[in-house]
Amino acid sequence: MDGLQIVRVAVIGSSFLPHIISLSLLVTSTNLKQVRFQKLVLSLSISDTLSLAELLIVIILQELSSENTSYIPPCKSLTRFTLGTFVFSLYQCVLICLERLHATFASENAFYQNLTSNKGIVVAFLIFHCVAILHVILDLTTQDNTNGCSAITFTDTLMLILVDIPMVCIYLLMAAVYSVVMVRVMRRTEIKSQNSVQSTNSSLKLQTIVTLTITTALSLLANIPRSVVAFYSLIFVPSESDVSWMTRCNSMILLNFLLDPFIYVFCIKDFRQRLKALFCKTPINVRPIEQQREGL
Repeated sequence: MDGLQIVRVAVIGSSFLPHIISLSLLVTSTNLKQVRFQKLVLSLSISDTLSLAELLIVIILQELSSENTSYIPPCKSLTRFTLGTFVFSLYQCVLICLERLHATFASENAFYQNLTSNKGIVVAFLIFHCVAILHVILDLTTQDNTNGCSAITFTDTLMLILVDIPMVCIYLLMAAVYSVVMVRVMRRTEIKSQNSVQSTNSSLKLQTIVTLTITTALSLLANIPRSVVAFYSLIFVPSESDVSWMTRCNSMILLNFLLDPFIYVFCIKDFRQRLKALFCKTPINVRPIEQQREGL
């Protein structure tokens, strides 16, 4: 196992603990059934934890496939399936951005409610993983499984169509939703300031902007380099340095799993209070549901 693989294993291992803590906080939350944002965060945290477990198994299979070629097909297959889980996690980030956008409207939207319902999330999970299974089947029947389970095998045409293009579309959608939320929040804040309306919602809206900024910036920083290198490797003949860059870009994706709990869970005031109460034995001050819907 080389140094980069050791770093990956260390990052994956250190990511499990915050996800376990965030899952325990979300599952035991008294507002879980009432606050849609918390439901979406719980779903994202479950998906991230599943992806981490799959990535750990992939790394083990990569090491085994370097010595025994019989491990190459399951390694590549699980890699494709793991990418399906990862793209699903990115989709859930879009749903969270949409939830922040929906919170800027006074009325409920039936389409959005269906999209972010438990049934909607399960349907999306099945769709993304059906695509991943299709990717596995096509890969095993059309690709050469003797070339190893390495970064260079992650840059084929199937990967571009079924993984990289959907990822780019998700990035663009996330950036678009973020821009709309920013504009709406700033306009509402400006109107309230002109009318001399002061409330705790001002700070909540600021937290919404900060959270979405971090979310969008992190997603773009962690994922766009991989897509850029993937497109480049299909246009030009990849060299050894390109393979090295692809390996590094694949590793950058781990930033999402490492930092998601801190962005989506530990930045929520109610959960910070519960953590403080857990370790410092202080009372918990739960905010009204209306405030939790409008901001973090």
